[in-house]
Amino acid sequence: MADQVFSTIQIPVNQWRWLPVTCVDSTGSAVTGVTATNVEVSFIRSGELSVTKYVDTGGFDSTKSNIVGNFATGVTTIKLLDSSSFPPENGKIVINPLVPASIETLEYSYNNVSTGELLLTSPTDNPHNALPIEPVERVDWVEVNATVAPGSYLLLLPPTILNKEDIFTYIVTNGSPPPVLPAVPLFEPYSNTIDIVGSTDPVTYSTPSVATCKLYGFLVDVGGNAIQNSSISVRLLATPSAISAAAIVDKVVSTKTDANGYFEISVAQSVTVDVVIPAVGYRRTIVVPKTTLVKLFELA
Repeated sequence: MADQVFSTIQIPVNQWRWLPVTCVDSTGSAVTGVTATNVEVSFIRSGELSVTKYVDTGGFDSTKSNIVGNFATGVTTIKLLDSSSFPPENGKIVINPLVPASIETLEYSYNNVSTGELLLTSPTDNPHNALPIEPVERVDWVEVNATVAPGSYLLLLPPTILNKEDIFTYIVTNGSPPPVLPAVPLFEPYSNTIDIVGSTDPVTYSTPSVATCKLYGFLVDVGGNAIQNSSISVRLLATPSAISAAAIVDKVVSTKTDANGYFEISVAQSVTVDVVIPAVGYRRTIVVPKTTLVKLFELA
């Protein structure tokens, strides 16, 4: 008989997470059709002596926001008044849950919290409007597939719960005493332990310091009068070009002369650039010198 291998799920701290739950009855048979109203969620962290009942804002599986704007049938983006209590990606929602004529259950791939917009994975089947108010409910409990994976569910927990690097145990039980003839068969209490570790997100660095050179000069006409509002543009010629930890992007940078015909423009040192001043027919290819300030027209 092969040895059984057990492993602990490792998840990054301070992030939304869908966690697995298996519902079976006392005989070990899979229980399907379990809804959020049938379950109660608790958790306990390492070092704690008692479990804590998890109740999110408004109650488990009932966090809501309202639609902002009017959306026709077939849209793939909707906007909420406040989407900060919804996962930033891979979430599930119910639109207008109490109105059968317009209720929809949809998944989204991305939540732009700054704008409140959700990018849906499939188009809407109904129009949705801000007035009368249509609430959007966050889904925290999902049955995976009653046919392919009977008894398998996913439980959504927020960063406010998964906010400490340590061993974390979550427990799912029947939410209330069963009726005489329960609509959903009883399932045995389920518990699982995960290891919350340091974030696996990429480290955020500051923009590297790149030495620049300020190219400056004046534009005047044959009478010595200043040429105002004339464009000067600089473009990288050889791409890609890299300096230390930075790659220089092939993008035109430009400026204009002021009331005195004066201009200045900062460019990364040591790069080869094309400088163009259309008003005077000037076009030169230069290697930007390793100095902080130089007169453009004195360069070879």
